Amino acid sequence: MSESIVYNMDCMEYMRTLPDKAFDLAIVDPPYRDENKAPTKWMRDSMSCKGLFLAGVPTDGYFAELERCSNSYIIFGANNFGRPFKGFISWDKGVRGADRYSQCEIASLSDNLSTVSFVAEVPIYGNYKGKIHPTQKPVELYEWILTRFAKEGDKILDTHLGSGSSRIAAYNLGFDFVGCEIDREYYEKQEERFAAHTAQMSLFFYKMKEKFSKVA
Repeated sequence: MSESIVYNMDCMEYMRTLPDKAFDLAIVDPPYRDENKAPTKWMRDSMSCKGLFLAGVPTDGYFAELERCSNSYIIFGANNFGRPFKGFISWDKGVRGADRYSQCEIASLSDNLSTVSFVAEVPIYGNYKGKIHPTQKPVELYEWILTRFAKEGDKILDTHLGSGSSRIAAYNLGFDFVGCEIDREYYEKQEERFAAHTAQMSLFFYKMKEKFSKVA
């Protein structure tokens, strides 16, 4: 069974404790705006934007640590950080016309993963029942990423866990996983979400086992 651990702490503190290349793949979604530079007062004041601004924009030191402790990495919002990249994923959210969501989002790939582009067509809708984080992404999006860029036995890191979608995807696919979430409220909410998901999965497998044992 895969291991899944989450720390309620600053990811920089955690990464500094790691040896070089401790993780095979990091999939991260760091905040990309400074709270004081948000374009509107609504965005600065709205609680719905808490997750965008809580930890501040990552520094060069963050990216240096990420590259040191992970063999490969995928960075959502990479086009906001002024860092060059070649390969990338364009997440097509299935949004058309006037909508509160952007139509797509970019995630850069480390050069050892790919130097070309990919399109992930994963609808943003249908996965937001009980949404717990303003930048929550579908579990299916992380599953799409893991099935294409992770290998069996890989250990996965997420430095800005948020809603915990990456954790659930790693669990579903059998990858060892470690995440960091600095905000206590989000940490507790994703713990509840993960516990509910694993309980549901355990019940499903129990019923399937019971069903097939009767057939046998």
